[in-house]
Amino acid sequence: MKRSILIFAGLLIVSLFSLNVYASNIAFVNLGKAIQTCKAGLDAKSYIQRMANVKKAVIDKKANAAKEIYKQIKSGKLNAKDKKSKEELYQIKLKDLERYRSDAVAEIQTKEKDLTSNIIEGLVQTVKIIAKKRNLDAVFETNQGVIYWNNAKDITKDVVAAYDKEYAKSKK
Repeated sequence: MKRSILIFAGLLIVSLFSLNVYASNIAFVNLGKAIQTCKAGLDAKSYIQRMANVKKAVIDKKANAAKEIYKQIKSGKLNAKDKKSKEELYQIKLKDLERYRSDAVAEIQTKEKDLTSNIIEGLVQTVKIIAKKRNLDAVFETNQGVIYWNNAKDITKDVVAAYDKEYAKSKK
């Protein structure tokens, strides 16, 4: 076990030195910041806000209707039959309100996810174009890791070969 850890550590060190030799032109991008500041991101945020405002207006209207029925029930002015009818109507209105609220939240989240996904896809393509134009070897996203890597400088085969060589030695 210790030998495997030492082999892995050695390979990691070799890989880091190899990365230093191969990837001398590295850049970083913050896609979160890019989403928040790009025109498409600002448009998406505005769209989602308008959508949420429309949904909130409907929710408020439904909530007010339910409150009015509740006030009628609590007023003490209804006979038993009318009170029972209003209580049933109140329960229906509450269920409708909760269903609408839940559906609205899900719809907004889905739309936001779709818009964000499309923007990220476009940003990543833009990063790749800029990386190639600037002859960058790698571009790291500040929170996620590598989003572009120049395949011509891929050391994976070298790492596998060195690991296999050490692995074979450890089996003897």
